[in-house]
Amino acid sequence: NDAWFGPIGYPEMHFDHAIYRAVEMRMPVVRGANTGISGVIDAAGRVTATESRRQLIDFTSEVFPTRHVVFTRKPHRVVTTREQLFEEKVGTVKGTSMAEVIAQTGVPPARVDDTIPTGTLPVALKEGRITAAVLGVENAMAAQRRDPEIQLGMFLGPPGSLAYGVRKD
Repeated sequence: NDAWFGPIGYPEMHFDHAIYRAVEMRMPVVRGANTGISGVIDAAGRVTATESRRQLIDFTSEVFPTRHVVFTRKPHRVVTTREQLFEEKVGTVKGTSMAEVIAQTGVPPARVDDTIPTGTLPVALKEGRITAAVLGVENAMAAQRRDPEIQLGMFLGPPGSLAYGVRKD
């Protein structure tokens, strides 16, 4: 809660600190502030710029191109069509750009598990809790390097951008 700071720039500074912590720890950070700046920051300090987020956030120019991709784990099939995706138990993280693109694609809500914590989609896949998941291609490729059983399938949604941003107020 950054409300007690008033019109001073401390909410922005707190968000900047969250970016630094994400980069420093090489871990994604989820910052939720009911009166400050909220966001999901990846391990490189970037925030995914989506159309719905552009309504709320002023983004810098593109830092890195990205695209959402469906991934599964061997021996399960590679998902290459929407119809195949609709048959899967799809894992996502609630409130993320991945959850948005899954909903926009029309995956039935009963086939979506959005209770998985940030950073644990590959683990949920390995444990059999889900049969498919969606990540930014850069994160899916990093997960594939750690676990060669992960296989990348179809892209979902339009190409996107990772960028830095601040909330419009």
